[in-house]
Amino acid sequence: MSSPMAGPSQNHLVPADAGIDLPAALSRLGGDAELLRELALIVVQDLPEVLRGVHAGLKARDHESAARAAHSLKGLAANFSEPAARAAQEAEDAFRNGNTEQARGTLPMLEAYIERLLAELQRTVIDR
Repeated sequence: MSSPMAGPSQNHLVPADAGIDLPAALSRLGGDAELLRELALIVVQDLPEVLRGVHAGLKARDHESAARAAHSLKGLAANFSEPAARAAQEAEDAFRNGNTEQARGTLPMLEAYIERLLAELQRTVIDR
């Protein structure tokens, strides 16, 4: 998931489980394990494309587009990982404030969370 536009990997700073809280996610879904699996499939399918949208907005210097994509990332990630959602919020805020360098600086951590989140959802929910 690394991007040529991103800085050095931040994987060493992100917990292996990406801060996923499956019991909380399951509780929010009324204990419906099949719905949890369906939501995980949607997240795994959509997150990479939305992250590409963040990068496309950054490359085009379109802060509004990048902020919208970061907001979508936040929503998708929040279903499973509060820390990943927080990383997306930091990117969204930087884009909304027009701070390109700050926004660019948030991306390595955001990408690390997304990478781990995707892998962990695949391992713990989808492949079960």
